[in-house]
Amino acid sequence: MKKMFFIILLLCSAMGWSQDAFAKAELLFNSEQYEAAKPIYKSLLQDNSKDAVILRRLGDIESYAKRYEKAYPYYKKLLDLDSTNADYHFLYGGTLGLHAKESSNLRRWVTWTILNFILKKQLI
Repeated sequence: MKKMFFIILLLCSAMGWSQDAFAKAELLFNSEQYEAAKPIYKSLLQDNSKDAVILRRLGDIESYAKRYEKAYPYYKKLLDLDSTNADYHFLYGGTLGLHAKESSNLRRWVTWTILNFILKKQLI
């Protein structure tokens, strides 16, 4: 009986910590302290790799810092989770475009080619 109580207590405290961590990360994010919120979101992402809110926040943090090459993989994961969400298409396409705009000519051509393929696939 004591073991069962201890296990339940341990699980509840772990769940409480993750909720507190998410609330802290949201508070930091909303107060525009993006770099401080980033490690918290990353640790939360390790526990739940398919959480759309966490993926979106990490992508937004990288986009705000103009690190588009790090942002678009997060948006791609969002798109893989829900391919019917227009916002996810906009975020993914936008970061690909901005990444291509700031890249070298060869890299820009490759990224635009991929982006055009994705857009044509979505229009069909």
